[in-house]
Amino acid sequence: MKRTTLLISLCLILGFACSSRQAEQDKDGQTTMVKKAAPRARIAVLDLRGDGIPKAQTMMISELIRTEIINTNKYTVIERSQVDMIFKEHGFGKLGITDDSSAVRVGKLLASQKILIGTVMKLGDSFIITSRIVDVEKGVAEFGAKVSAEEENLLEGVASLVSQLTGVDSGDMAVSSSPRITVKANKRSYKVDEDIVVIFKNFPGTRHDYVSIARENASARDHTVYQYTTGSRDGSITFYRGIRYPGDYEVRAHTEYSSGSYNYTAKYKITIVE
Repeated sequence: MKRTTLLISLCLILGFACSSRQAEQDKDGQTTMVKKAAPRARIAVLDLRGDGIPKAQTMMISELIRTEIINTNKYTVIERSQVDMIFKEHGFGKLGITDDSSAVRVGKLLASQKILIGTVMKLGDSFIITSRIVDVEKGVAEFGAKVSAEEENLLEGVASLVSQLTGVDSGDMAVSSSPRITVKANKRSYKVDEDIVVIFKNFPGTRHDYVSIARENASARDHTVYQYTTGSRDGSITFYRGIRYPGDYEVRAHTEYSSGSYNYTAKYKITIVE
């Protein structure tokens, strides 16, 4: 009887151990036991709340953070469409969620374990991004981070922020298969009616892609001048006689119009002077 009980106990222990591992055979037919990777926590990355900056910029920075979180391979990131649907169905405000209690509520509706919230503001020429990850079950913020970055270094700033939040070094993150879309004028300052040369790179190459020049803080639809790239992925465009009125402007890359969006995916600041 004792021997039978011992055998049963031994089988249960071995069965439990094997249930947490999977068998693999190598090329020589030898069987090895490989421990299964722990499932990744589900995280919802909410759009940041913009403080005194245009919505288009806030959305762009939020999307950069979302992409960097995906590249860490630490979390399973909930699709943005699911987040938008929950916001619409439950009447959450469009200004962005910044308090932990509302974040927890959204997290439960999305069945996520973690949720990322934060704010972005402009101070001089720098963006100040503050963010934290909230544990939905515990209802408390686990990690917080803040970075300051000028527009030209925004990608590096976002990578640093995500590295602080997740503990994953930016050098260990997965590399995006899509090259970065860039747009840049040949200089920062122009006189009124001076020709403006714009260099663009890594565009999708559709006939709907275009480059615009607009007043700083103007909406994505509000162009002072624009030109299509004629399906080119890389190249240059010359805006002859440039801009008539002095002020602060942005050169913008519009690469999502084929899907019905006027949003710009890159920009570059210029100034027009008398």
